[in-house]
Amino acid sequence: MSAFETFVTIEKKIYRLELPALTLEALKQQIIEVSKTDQEGKVLNIITNENDSDVETDQQIQQAAKIGRMRFHATFQTKIKDFPKKVRLNKKKEQEPLPSVFELKNPLVLLTGVIHYIDGPYIEEAKQDLLLLQSLFQTKLGYQVFNSYNSQNPATEILTVKQLNKFLFKYCAYSSEKSKSKKNKEAHDGVIFVWCGHGGLESYDETVITGENISKEFKEIKYKMDLTDSFIRKPKIYIKIVYIDPKESDLTEIKEENENNQLKISFKQNADVFTIFANVPRKQKIIDDSGIEKTAMHFTDVLCQAIENSSNKNLTSIVQTTITTLGQVFEKEIRSTNSAICPEVYLIPKSFNIDTTVQTAKEKEVTDALDLRKHWNTYWRKANLSAAQKVQQMLQDDEQGLVIVATYHDERTYADKDFCSSFALMGYGIIKKERFSSYWLYAIKSKLILLDRVNIDGNIYVVNCEIRCKDNVNITTQIFVTANAVVDPRLNTCLSPIIWNSKIHHDVPLQLQTIEDNIDFYDTIKEIAHARKYLQLSITTFGRNHPYIAIAYHFFALIYDHNQRPEQAIEYYEKALQTFFDSSNITCPFVADLYKNLANTYVEIDQKIKCYEKALELQLKIFGSNSAEVASTYNDIGNTYSKVNKAIEYYEMALKITRKLFGNMSTFVGNTCWSLGDEFEKRKEMNIAKQYFTEAWKAYSASLGEWDNETQQAKSRLGK
Repeated sequence: MSAFETFVTIEKKIYRLELPALTLEALKQQIIEVSKTDQEGKVLNIITNENDSDVETDQQIQQAAKIGRMRFHATFQTKIKDFPKKVRLNKKKEQEPLPSVFELKNPLVLLTGVIHYIDGPYIEEAKQDLLLLQSLFQTKLGYQVFNSYNSQNPATEILTVKQLNKFLFKYCAYSSEKSKSKKNKEAHDGVIFVWCGHGGLESYDETVITGENISKEFKEIKYKMDLTDSFIRKPKIYIKIVYIDPKESDLTEIKEENENNQLKISFKQNADVFTIFANVPRKQKIIDDSGIEKTAMHFTDVLCQAIENSSNKNLTSIVQTTITTLGQVFEKEIRSTNSAICPEVYLIPKSFNIDTTVQTAKEKEVTDALDLRKHWNTYWRKANLSAAQKVQQMLQDDEQGLVIVATYHDERTYADKDFCSSFALMGYGIIKKERFSSYWLYAIKSKLILLDRVNIDGNIYVVNCEIRCKDNVNITTQIFVTANAVVDPRLNTCLSPIIWNSKIHHDVPLQLQTIEDNIDFYDTIKEIAHARKYLQLSITTFGRNHPYIAIAYHFFALIYDHNQRPEQAIEYYEKALQTFFDSSNITCPFVADLYKNLANTYVEIDQKIKCYEKALELQLKIFGSNSAEVASTYNDIGNTYSKVNKAIEYYEMALKITRKLFGNMSTFVGNTCWSLGDEFEKRKEMNIAKQYFTEAWKAYSASLGEWDNETQQAKSRLGK
């Protein structure tokens, strides 16, 4: 019996398995076996699939095998019986005196709760409070926040016991991993945990009620935090907000003092653990003593206002302000502690809090990155990276000059020798020149450069020199300028200069190119890891709707395509296309090329033609009817059609364009003539076929040489 190849990721490490059977038990046994050295002393906790859904049945594994997605993630946790031992190991640490003050600057914030109970109430206040607290901690204080509720996913309104446990395990493990990072700044300096929903109505009743109406001890949650290495001897703040449903008689006119009497808040501290319990009536309309109807003050609203308005952000004073504002008497319960000092905790906002000016600067950085709409292939990216490296070196050496990345065309239509000599004749001396397939890179060192009658289809980099324009100067894509560069105003009429940014124009492209250079599209697992790195760096730097994201998805698609996994390849080509749809920027060559790649992946003729026609429609808009790109797509459509008459029609349209662009003596013309010869030979029209093979032979001979393999093959067809 053949084994089923499977891959599982455990803590960033990928293991290859061979399952003897498509069952959950077989998968579990294999995972435990391959990871027994790395996960010694731990037990298998959760297995999830590529969609982050729990794998719990044999059917799920069988379905994954059917669609070719046998890739899983597994997480382990410390055995329960080992917990006391771990606590004892840290006992010596806990006996050391705590600091008098905790300053929370980078806490992990976990927001959880139930909005919709199965066969129970819908708590709108829980939803509003979770979103309000997320906004406070994330936007106002700049903390890292994870929320079990996602407003874009209604299913997250119900939080089950299993989902809560998984949420806690996932982010405690995440925090523990960050604490081991070499960059100490990344480690969390405490934790803030919030529950919003139903639960015990007294401070001593430490229970929460999950979405399926199951009670869970609140101390279990605390215990989990206590056992997390990254939170030992660090402040742990727990906020439990329980909503009270008012009785029917309470829904009429309720005096403000009665509303406050229903509210119960307590604040407890035990060494480095701070706990706030709030039993909160559902928001009601009340009538005050003057007869005016208004919404009752709500605990979370007041708490957030107190945190925002507090000058020193001391937790005790914040809670005191909240309680007294709500008309309650403030009392703080301090339990016995071995420490002589009862520490205070301060919520310190991060210095890099997001504001509109920072967002604007970030958006501008993204806008000013390398343009990938018209030119986007690997040679364009490599040529511009090389240009960026030259800019950096010139800046370092205090040199001045101009770096150009321009499209390379056929010598007969674009005189590259004349382009270089036009600068040399102006006295600029040696011009360094480098070719990247269809692009040339030129580096000219001079304090003053005069541009006259030049059309640069690409980018220029002006490095602390002066650029003057005389006549008919056109730059098609981007103009990058360093701080001390001087650019002729006439250049500004075609493009706005972009200020040089070492990070966006050099550092990040260098990192991305290094990842790309390591990709071998024939080694699926390793290369998927590289593609993920490329995607993550791109998202972090440019957001989710930038062409670099589409390039990353394009890499995923190519890897799957080269490894005969067309379904996955199609999925990622479509993701790449969606990136452009989301940014409303679809009229560009990159999108047309993605449609062509998608067409090449489909097996069905109708799907292929549909994609090619979408690509053709875009190319006609961008390049016009007489372009090499349009001719290439006509050829592709011709290759796809199985009906001879239809294929010939498209080949003839392609030939008409290529002859006009390149004359009769080019490989483009030779290829199309060869295809037409084949089609007429199928129709038994041998004279016409021979004419086209003759044209193909002459075109290949002129462009490739008489003894080239393609030339000889075309010549051999003449004898048939």
